[in-house]
Amino acid sequence: MVFEHAHFVFVAKYRGSVFTKQLLDRLEVILSEIGAQMNAELLEVNGKMDHAHLLVNWPPK
Repeated sequence: MVFEHAHFVFVAKYRGSVFTKQLLDRLEVILSEIGAQMNAELLEVNGKMDHAHLLVNWPPK
């Protein structure tokens, strides 16, 4: 089985401090559900107040 990893970085406009711990936790729940619908697995969500990182295991088509 072959999988490809994708690394996404979301940056807040003007590098504003908007990514709280609660927001990152909620983002993980929402994106895990969306990923499951797309046959992808959300491996990691983390970040700082001004940006967030997502690591996704995405199967090739």
